[in-house]
Amino acid sequence: MNIDTAKILDSNESDFDYKDDTLIVSTTCGTMWGKGNTCSNLFIFPLQLKEASVELSLDLYPQFNGEQAGIVLFIDSDNYIKFIREMVGDKQVVVLAKEIDGEASPELITPFEPSDTNLQLDIRNDSITVQWKSHEENEFQKSEFPNWFEADSKFQVGLLVHGNNPLNQAKFYSLKIDGQAQ
Repeated sequence: MNIDTAKILDSNESDFDYKDDTLIVSTTCGTMWGKGNTCSNLFIFPLQLKEASVELSLDLYPQFNGEQAGIVLFIDSDNYIKFIREMVGDKQVVVLAKEIDGEASPELITPFEPSDTNLQLDIRNDSITVQWKSHEENEFQKSEFPNWFEADSKFQVGLLVHGNNPLNQAKFYSLKIDGQAQ
């Protein structure tokens, strides 16, 4: 995984490391969930896109509620879509959530126990398709949703880590972005 082109928003370099093509980020980045909130160490890639296919391989076993890592489609801290591995209600889950104009809402919360996670997100003008599985599984689970961004919106793909636990880390192994700027 290459992060050379990523812009790191609110960077705190003591909370992340990049070695052997693996990005390791401590789950101490706070949260941008809810109007006006921001988080540290948000890795944003430079392309401004209208459509994209994103694939991510990561490892995280959340230890506390709200601890999470995954993909973010980022316009700003009040307008984004995230597809993540998280703990919610003391349960291990995969989550698709959105925040549009500061109004945050989860759209998918589904049980998922493995720490090793493959996430795929495909966003088109009128739809979002998400798929997830562990590294050992052969078949992806899949769900489809409407696209919540306005038709002319451009976003950037990023890597997101939230939480307040200095003892846990998310490990990002590979990221593939295929996008259309149009």
